[in-house]
Amino acid sequence: MQLHGGTIQASSPGLGRGSVFTLTLPLPAQVAPPEALPAAHAAALRRHRILLVEDNRDASDLLCMYLRSEGYTVSAAFDGPTGLAMAGAQHFDVLVCDIGLPGLNGYSLMRKLKETLGASTPFAIAASGYGQQEDRVMATAAGFDQYLVKPIDVNAILHLLESVPEHV
Repeated sequence: MQLHGGTIQASSPGLGRGSVFTLTLPLPAQVAPPEALPAAHAAALRRHRILLVEDNRDASDLLCMYLRSEGYTVSAAFDGPTGLAMAGAQHFDVLVCDIGLPGLNGYSLMRKLKETLGASTPFAIAASGYGQQEDRVMATAAGFDQYLVKPIDVNAILHLLESVPEHV
């Protein structure tokens, strides 16, 4: 803390009454501007609106928070019917969809999206705890473009998002 020019103070009104710790750090005289994103990454961030359909709220919240911190616009649904309704009502560039969803599983959701949106269907990434070849085949047959096994590797999803075709 001394290296940063800060101080720390501790106080307590007495035994059993808690403690207060105060950390004070000075602001730098001049804050440097953030570095610019590489052009390819910046372009990817500008064009991708993501719909995440995941019934595990903790996993959904964490992935939404991470993707937003990377600059993406993310909307979330927690069941199949809500995800289908959102995908039909708004434009999304990318769909990240769990397979085991309540109300309507990911395979059925994807088939219905293909029926209703046709060529306007977003680039679709299936996410599942199942990683067998037959699971991947079923996801592809339903219309998913890519398949990720949970837990989702954030580097893998970023790589996929940055490689989504420009016309999407």
